[in-house]
Amino acid sequence: MSAIEEAERIKSREGVDSYLICNVDGVVFRRHPKLSRQAADALAKKMTGLADVAKDVARDLDPTDDIRILRIKTARKEVLVSREEDFLIVIQQWKPVPPKEN
Repeated sequence: MSAIEEAERIKSREGVDSYLICNVDGVVFRRHPKLSRQAADALAKKMTGLADVAKDVARDLDPTDDIRILRIKTARKEVLVSREEDFLIVIQQWKPVPPKEN
């Protein structure tokens, strides 16, 4: 599946707040319509740096291993970073609200 097809599939998922696809240098070439160019560029720069550090940590633990997905959970959102060979997919989604107990 191409990155563009993947972006279209991701965009339609319930709970997705925004996404971007960038190359490994942080240059954005696809973003969610509600994510401004400036916000996408800033997020891509941060996430490529974080993905590089995560890759280094994975290699320090096992030199034959590589990172595939990095997940960051906050109180309200999740950020998923999928690192491919030539690009990154960054997805921000709303965290599901657990049902209230009676």
